[in-house]
Amino acid sequence: MEIAIHANSTNETVPRVGMEFNSEQDVYDFYNKYAKEVGFSIRRSKGHKDQYGHWVNRVFCCSCQGTRIKDKRDDDVKYYRPETRFGCLAVLKVARFNGKFQITEFIADHTHALASPSKHMFLRSQRTINLAQAVELEIADRSGLAPKKSVGILARKVGGVENLGFIPEDYNNYLRTKRTKEMKVGDTSGVLEYLQNMQHDDPKFSYAIQDFERLLADRRYEELKADYKDNQSKPSLPYPIEILKHVADIYTSTIFKIFSKELWLTWDCEMHIIQSTGTITSYKVIPSGKLHHHTVIFDSSNSTVSCSCKKFEFASILCAHALKVLSFQNFKRVPNQYILKRWTKEAKIGVTLNSSLSTRSNDPKVDVGTRYKSLLRWYSHLAARAAMSEQSFEIAMGDGEKTLSKVEATLKQLSIEESLNKCGEEKIFQVDAREQNENNGKKVQGIKCKPKRKGDGSSIRPKNALEKATRKGKTSK
Repeated sequence: MEIAIHANSTNETVPRVGMEFNSEQDVYDFYNKYAKEVGFSIRRSKGHKDQYGHWVNRVFCCSCQGTRIKDKRDDDVKYYRPETRFGCLAVLKVARFNGKFQITEFIADHTHALASPSKHMFLRSQRTINLAQAVELEIADRSGLAPKKSVGILARKVGGVENLGFIPEDYNNYLRTKRTKEMKVGDTSGVLEYLQNMQHDDPKFSYAIQDFERLLADRRYEELKADYKDNQSKPSLPYPIEILKHVADIYTSTIFKIFSKELWLTWDCEMHIIQSTGTITSYKVIPSGKLHHHTVIFDSSNSTVSCSCKKFEFASILCAHALKVLSFQNFKRVPNQYILKRWTKEAKIGVTLNSSLSTRSNDPKVDVGTRYKSLLRWYSHLAARAAMSEQSFEIAMGDGEKTLSKVEATLKQLSIEESLNKCGEEKIFQVDAREQNENNGKKVQGIKCKPKRKGDGSSIRPKNALEKATRKGKTSK
């Protein structure tokens, strides 16, 4: 299990007992970096301090560690929050020896699904708005830009919202903290004003394609967010019913709600046996308050059930009538043949996107754009770190000037090589043409043109037969 977890990690990033760190914060940063590679979020747990307030030992755990404490208000709650703690045992423990923090225990295994790379942006401990981003966002906010547009601008600079290091909700929380006395224009008004400005600037609405792409990006983000919630949490059950426990582990939250509704309807359904032959039994199921009934056929030899309402055939979810019969047959789990993968949390497993593909394509402009975004993402991170102190700033500026000089020299050399190659190709073509001409015993005299006929010196278009006939008719008159 540990080998599979560390498939995308290097030996340097995997914690080992005996590793030493200078501070408690260094331990947190190291473990958090490892957690991002693996696909989980961490939090600080218990620890002890000495009489001077310095940490003696510290425990860092997975955010899914432990279980939620029962709330006294649960009796008055209509909708329960999803469960996000599963008693995960993954932990990193450190203790201080001779001024250094040393890892004393490390457990790598988790009791829950890990987040795929495309969903790392939702992990709580991996999300932070750095100083440079905060400055840009505050400027955008003071300029009157709506939060969604401000985040969109930053996202485009770094190649997508997944590379920001935070999600739009974090920015909204950041603004809510900053805005204590004044109210700004809401998201809806900001979007409306933005669309009106675009229409004013360009009556043909030339930005339609970009708006469509933005809508697709937003939809993809919401899908990833929902998928992340499904894999990192499970619905809270008001009653510990076994069949609900089963589907809560496999169905997405949306399908779980639909299934739960069908299950609750079974309590108000009447059921009567019509006939039984061998392993096949027919039932009459009457919904509460209805005059009609549905016929449900159950085969005990292969655990198959079918209902005349055909809900499973159309929606791929078992109806209340079929569930009534399965409950009567003491089924505590939904039979495997009635669990479609597209409704489960594992529906997208095996469908991954590799963001580290080569920047080469068939379009040079696309290649330039891809490389530009990659560079922006890297140098945005560099700028955020280098701006923290005067020394780091001077180092970055000095190295940046050197890098720029090397880039200019490389581009100049490439330009010279391309010119030489072009000249060489022309010379080769001329030599090949001369050799071919000598072999044929002829000289190259250029392109042969068809000899001009008399009267062809003018640029007047030759007349067709119809025009000539029309002309003759006018002359004869």
